[in-house]
Amino acid sequence: MANTKKTLAQKLNLTQLKAKIIPIDTSSQKEVGLVSIPYRETIFAVGLTNIVVIALIFILKRFIPPQIPLYYGLAEGEEQLASNSLFLALPSLVSLAMIILNTALASLIKDDFIKKMLIVACAATSFFSVVTTIRIFLLVGGI
Repeated sequence: MANTKKTLAQKLNLTQLKAKIIPIDTSSQKEVGLVSIPYRETIFAVGLTNIVVIALIFILKRFIPPQIPLYYGLAEGEEQLASNSLFLALPSLVSLAMIILNTALASLIKDDFIKKMLIVACAATSFFSVVTTIRIFLLVGGI
């Protein structure tokens, strides 16, 4: 009986000793925060593109008529027109808001696939908002 108690005590000491000697692998743990966001350069480029588009709208405001077609979901005619030409910046502003929201969400999420999908969604939203803004400007702009 004393022999079994001794071996249990010896085993306990060995397991405690192993726990102190064997390092814990922390490489499998995912980082959370802005450091762990994939495609950071893409986020920066897309955000900068939207800011440039908004700045160009304010710079080229004199070439934009007072009413622009913006509401394509409504019936054709006067209902599609926005009364202020600064509404042309609306798609890029929404895209910037999506970039901020998706980047904040990506910094909180641990799954890399979901992070990448959020960033790709930012890029797609920005691409379509910039294309929409350019097409509207070319349609109604006086350049």
